[in-house]
Amino acid sequence: MITKLPKQIFTYEFKNQMAQRYLNGKTKAAILKEYDLKPSVFVN
Repeated sequence: MITKLPKQIFTYEFKNQMAQRYLNGKTKAAILKEYDLKPSVFVN
């Protein structure tokens, strides 16, 4: 039986921080790698 991990919930502050990093020139790939996130988390 495969156990499904609980869905991650991100705060407004965290989302805003990620958006600011992206707007300041950091690539999506770099942000995902730095925070060990899946690509589906960073959706336009």
